[in-house]
Parts: sequence; structure tokens; C-alpha cells
Amino acid sequence: WGDPHLTTLDGAQYTFNGYGEYRMMSADHVESDTRTVVQARTTPLPNTTATVMTHAAIGIYKLSNSVLLTSIFVSTVPGGFSIIVDNTRNVTGDVYNLNITGIDVLDPNEYTTLAHISERDFSISYFNGLRVGFTYNNATRIPSFAIAPAVPPTFSGNTNGLLGVFNGNSSDDFLSRDGTLLPANSPE
Repeated sequence: WGDPHLTTLDGAQYTFNGYGEYRMMSADHVESDTRTVVQARTTPLPNTTATVMTHAAIGIYKLSNSVLLTSIFVSTVPGGFSIIVDNTRNVTGDVYNLNITGIDVLDPNEYTTLAHISERDFSISYFNGLRVGFTYNNATRIPSFAIAPAVPPTFSGNTNGLLGVFNGNSSDDFLSRDGTLLPANSPE
């Protein structure tokens, strides 16, 4: 859980030691005319060099005009998650009773479904086929979570970010912003 261990959408595994806010994935989905952006914030664990994920933001925009269709902000709070949908609806779930506001599935808008999976897990599903799972962790010195996006085949070849280029080829997943392909064992 410390120094987030990441797996790209094509299955390459690596350790990411960054501290700050990062783009986990950006994906253009032409069929639905949308761009999905998943960002995460890592926070250092006290008295260590390790970091953990403590916040995530997901936004879906219209490709044709950049209008925000829906957004979700997830953060850890002692004992669970705080989930804000479209900056208006705050859904806080206790980690031991994470059936969000007493129901197992919540449809806060026409674009998004929140689903309770287990005591420590929930997922967010979107109309364009993207699903993002969250697993709560209280074993670290501060509450944190693991994030696991699952993308449909229609996203193939249209993703970038820390989770790589989703195309069935893990050898091109470590592409820097300037287009330089880094080796899988790169310290960068």
C-alpha cells in the first residue's frame, strides 16, 4: 500500500513513488463523444519515504465542446470515504457500512452509478463503459485507497497517463509527456 504499486491497463506492474497530483488516465471515447480524466493525489506517510493514494477526481467532458458532464471527487476520511458527485451531492460511507446512504446502488445522475461491492470496496460505473473500483485501506498510518479502472475495448488506443496506453501491448505503456518511450525498469 505504500509507494503505490500500479498496474497499467495492459498489465505492466511498477512502483510509483511520486508525491502530489497525477493523471492516472485520460481517455477519448469517440462513440460517446466524451473525454474521461482520472486523477489521483498521493500523500506521504509520516516518518517514511512512502506515499499512498488519498484522493481521486474523475471528470467526463464532451469532446465536441469541452462541457463537463459529470464529476466525482473521492477522498479518504477516518473510517471510510467521502464521495462528492457533481460538486453538489455529498455521500459519506462508513467503511464498515459502505452501503452508500443505506442502499446498494445509487444513480446520482444519468451518467454515473455508484455501487457498494463489499465492506471496503465500491465502484463507479459510467455510461461510456468505464468502471473505476476503490478499495479502502486503514492499515497505513493514514487512511488510503487503491484505485482500479476497468476500461471497455472501445477505449483501446485512446488512453494515456500513469496507467499507460491501453492497446494490448504493455511495452509502450511507459510513455513520457514528450512522447519518449521509457524502459519498463526506468527509475524516472
